[in-house]
Amino acid sequence: MLAVYRIAIADDEATVRDGMRDRIDWPRHGFELVAVCADGQEAMRAVEQHRPDVVLADICMPFVDGLELAGGISERFPETRVILLTGYDRIDYAQQAVRHNVSDFLLKPITPAELRAVLDRARRQLDEDSEERRRRQVLLEQLEASMPLFRERTLNAIVSGESARTGRRAQRVQRSLQLCGLSFDDPALAVAVIDRDDQANDERTPEQPEIDAMQLEEILASMAGDPGCAPAAWFRTGDGPFAAVFGAAEEEHAVRKATEFCESAVSRVKDAGGFTVSAGIGLPVDRVSRLARSFRQAREALSYRYRAGGGSVTEFRDLSATPSASGKNDTLGTDEVTLSVKTADREDTKRAIAAFVHTLRSAARTASAAQTELLRLLVDLLQAASALSIESDEILRDVSPFRGILEARTLEQAQSAVEEVACRIHDAIEARRANRSRQLALDAKQFIDTRYSDPSLQLADVCRAVGAGSSYFSEVFKRETGGTFLEYLTSVRMEAAKSLMCAGSSPMYEIAEAVGYRDPHYFSAMFKRYAGVTPTQFRKSIAGVAGERV
Repeated sequence: MLAVYRIAIADDEATVRDGMRDRIDWPRHGFELVAVCADGQEAMRAVEQHRPDVVLADICMPFVDGLELAGGISERFPETRVILLTGYDRIDYAQQAVRHNVSDFLLKPITPAELRAVLDRARRQLDEDSEERRRRQVLLEQLEASMPLFRERTLNAIVSGESARTGRRAQRVQRSLQLCGLSFDDPALAVAVIDRDDQANDERTPEQPEIDAMQLEEILASMAGDPGCAPAAWFRTGDGPFAAVFGAAEEEHAVRKATEFCESAVSRVKDAGGFTVSAGIGLPVDRVSRLARSFRQAREALSYRYRAGGGSVTEFRDLSATPSASGKNDTLGTDEVTLSVKTADREDTKRAIAAFVHTLRSAARTASAAQTELLRLLVDLLQAASALSIESDEILRDVSPFRGILEARTLEQAQSAVEEVACRIHDAIEARRANRSRQLALDAKQFIDTRYSDPSLQLADVCRAVGAGSSYFSEVFKRETGGTFLEYLTSVRMEAAKSLMCAGSSPMYEIAEAVGYRDPHYFSAMFKRYAGVTPTQFRKSIAGVAGERV
């Protein structure tokens, strides 16, 4: 389907003007005739009103001639094509027409066939122009869509130091900055790094860290226009955290802007809830090529949250004032932690680990030094478990505490990794205790079940048989069976007596002796206490039930 273009004609000769209007099938050639004018002045008003794609005008017209009209159109509506008609074969007209961007120049008289050919040529040129504009628009849209990614990659190349490796690459990065609309011309530039504080006990969905990152990005975007502390640029780094570049006339001002921005970001994220962020700020530099240095310092300052905890803002220049700069790394004792594990006191173990971590923090150690101490503590815990015959595979199943310590961003997260191992050791100890208790009670019951007829059977005999002290055995046996040794022995003997009474008519003294009682009277008293009736009454009740059945 042909595109339809607007066209206006202007000629002071009515015959020519009307002839062009009536003898040309404008729609057939892809044009809509929007104005027919008698002079250049009227034509200019028509152009302003209708914005035609083509103006077909005579050169010699009153008030405003064709060349003046072409000049005005070229200046104000450069996309409108002008075709001039003249009855004079003069080269100076052609030269002026070229200067006014006239697209075609025809000599009168012109035939309808010639005019149609000119119109067809003009339409093809308009089609080409339209296609070119379309392609240009597509390219612009693609460029606009990819600009955020291009901008992010450019800034990452700068802070990673790639832009300073070769002169040619530095020039390319400089051109890229210009395309992004960035200059970084301030005499002092400082980099800040802002990162999410991952929670070791985060039980939310696996997608939550990225959701948090998007929320942080929205908060930073809303702050980017804040007066006074807005960054010259901010972006997401290749490994996840966000970075921001702050420029100012003085170094102190650049750092102050970065600090205010980061503290505000930390506060806003905290108010939003769900997670926290920390920030580190590097020393100011005096040129773009040195931003990588400030970025590295900002990352190092960010790592200080390992000791300070989440939600912290740290300037690199403050790190040199901390004791950690000395590199002192005295080994801390782990005895209290391992002793509490061996004594199977879960709460004492947690308190000992917390005290150990508190000592690390108060000692102002570097993150790497603290990690070394925590790894050593973890190894000592596993050795303590081994001494208790608990294999490390049983403790480390489905968890990786060593990675948890090395990847933790705060001491609290590393502490959680150690506590998880300690709790698993205690779980294993308690499970083995429970198994031991169940087996101990089962062995004791089996021994009693086979020896209940021995009138001399005592607690000490059972304890020797199962290999347990009397106090420990009594505690375990009651917990597992719900009764004491004597209560269980009595119930076994009484149930055996019932079975003997049901099985035959043996005398009571024989039944008493058979179930472990030398004194029949004592047996009778114990039976009544147990069954609520005397042995004789029990036997009569059995006989009565048997008679009813017969």
